[in-house]
Amino acid sequence: MKNLFYPARIIQLSLVGLLVVTAGGCGGITYIAKPGFSYHNNYIEPEPIDMIVQLHLSDDFQTKTVKGATIGTFFGRNRDTVQFGPALVNNSTEMAHMLFREVLVSRGNRLEVLDGVDATLEPRFENFLQNGIRSNAFMQVCETVALSWVLKDRQGVTIWSDTISGTSDMTNLGMAHEISARTRRRIQQALDQTFTNAGRAISKSRKIRQFAESIGKTDKGKKD
Repeated sequence: MKNLFYPARIIQLSLVGLLVVTAGGCGGITYIAKPGFSYHNNYIEPEPIDMIVQLHLSDDFQTKTVKGATIGTFFGRNRDTVQFGPALVNNSTEMAHMLFREVLVSRGNRLEVLDGVDATLEPRFENFLQNGIRSNAFMQVCETVALSWVLKDRQGVTIWSDTISGTSDMTNLGMAHEISARTRRRIQQALDQTFTNAGRAISKSRKIRQFAESIGKTDKGKKD
C-alpha cells in the first residue's frame, strides 16, 4: 500500500471547499455539499491501522438532507435545505481507506457482516446547527456538523464509539446579497473539520490500535 502521509503537507481530496447553491421554491435555497476535504497529516499516525474494516453506509446517511435548516432564519427565511449525502459517502470512504489497511464498503439499512472483515465501522449523521450572536451592527454566525461513529467487532461488540463535530469559523452573516456565498463556505468548512477531527480520533484511538494488535497476535497464533 502506497504511503499517503507526508509530514508538513496537506492532502487535498477531491473538490475542496466547494458547494453548489440552487434556488429553491418559496424563497428557499438548497446548498449541495460537494465531496472532498483537506487532511492535515500531523493529525494522523504514519501507519494505517492493520485491520480489514467494513464501512457500512445506511440509506439515510447516503441521502441525508437537512430540511428547514436554521440558515437564514435571522432574516425570516427558514425554508433552506442542505444536501449532505454525496459528500458524506465520499468523505467517509476516502477517510476509511486512509486509516485502515483494507476497507470494504456496504450499503443499506441492514448491516450484514461480510466474510473476512475484522470489524465494522458505521457513521451516522447526528446534527447540523447554525449559531449566531449579535456583534455591533452585524450578526456573527458559525455552522456545526456532527457525526457519530461506531466500530464493532464481528460479534457486534463495540470497540470504540464517539460523536465528533466540526465547527466553522464565526463570520459576519453579511448583507443580503452576501449571505448565500458566506453560508456555503462555512458549511463546507464545518464538514471539512468534522472529517478531519474524526480521522484524528480514529487514528489515535488506543482502543482501536490495541484491538488491531490483538487480531494480529491471534492470526499469528493460528498460523503457528
